[in-house]
Amino acid sequence: MKTLKGMSFFLALSLVSFASSYFLKIGNFYSMSFFITFVFFIFFTIFSLVFVFEVRNFRLSFMYEDLFPYFIFVVSWFWLLLTDVNKDSIFFLVQLTVYSVVPYFLIRAAMNNVFDKVFFFKMLSYASLLVLVIGIFHSLFVVGIEELLIRARLGGELINPVGLASIFFILIVFMTLGMVDTSFIKFTILFLSIILLLTLLYLTGSRASMLAALTFFLILLITSSKRMFLVGMLITVLVSFILFLLDVSALNERYSNPLESGSVLERVELYAIAIDMVSVKPFVGWGTYAYQNYTEGSYPHNLMLELFVSFGVLGLSFFILLVLLVLFRICTQKNIYLRIFLSSIFSVLLIKMFSFNLAQLKDVFILLSLYASSSRAFNN
Repeated sequence: MKTLKGMSFFLALSLVSFASSYFLKIGNFYSMSFFITFVFFIFFTIFSLVFVFEVRNFRLSFMYEDLFPYFIFVVSWFWLLLTDVNKDSIFFLVQLTVYSVVPYFLIRAAMNNVFDKVFFFKMLSYASLLVLVIGIFHSLFVVGIEELLIRARLGGELINPVGLASIFFILIVFMTLGMVDTSFIKFTILFLSIILLLTLLYLTGSRASMLAALTFFLILLITSSKRMFLVGMLITVLVSFILFLLDVSALNERYSNPLESGSVLERVELYAIAIDMVSVKPFVGWGTYAYQNYTEGSYPHNLMLELFVSFGVLGLSFFILLVLLVLFRICTQKNIYLRIFLSSIFSVLLIKMFSFNLAQLKDVFILLSLYASSSRAFNN
């Protein structure tokens, strides 16, 4: 009863604050009223979702130590989104809830056996398979393969090849989850789908995504059972054979001589600018978006360097600690589902490491924070 009264009070306070911020037209990112509304909204959502997921216990058995790291995350993301000044405040709240709060509690529920996580992961793999089938049908019969292969890269001018590669990688992760403890027929379908996805990923020409996929499977090969090791080796051999038969000369040159490409040489110059900025303010950095302002719109194409420029040694050290924590958990995790999930977190970092700027890396911080906020649940 006390819990329900407390939640009712929290709901009323949140709605009053939210309504006043909206109707008084002071819902911009820089107003204190919006920031207070934002905090109330987040904490109300947290308690509401905990109550929904754990109502079967007839009590709010929330891990209160989870509040601090998660609160740090949402506040940090709030300041990151200050650069997106054209977004409406209500849209921001909805976006934050959909892409951070809900996934956090979904994973919390899965890790704490509130529902059958094996069924959950299987459904993810089947949904990924459906997405792949629809994507292939759309590419062949609606867009046309010739349009997609402009400049010898899958996606061409219609779709960002790097973004397309990121989608392929996510589908690979979900299908890998579905391969654990399944029937032979379903295993074979998912196995062949992963081979197809790896081939398509190669055709995007995204070197970072290929590196991420190789890292993902390498980690699983090292840390998994003999069966998964043999499966991984077989996937590697078959994909290598398919790529040998394809022999796309433009892509082969892109992968084999990366240091001679124009994009890499341009990035070396961007790295030099970042290093010069770091040498001036090495400890606390220049602040978010400083590199873009200094170079009039460019960004260093390197997450570590941009963090170094923006937040100095202190900010970069915090990020490195998070990454090392994830790596440590991968090596010590016995649950195969969680090992796959953690391996994907680390691999996603590689996809985004050399392709996007700090404001476009929210999913990386979401994944890391989901893990950091659920550390105890991951050990169950």
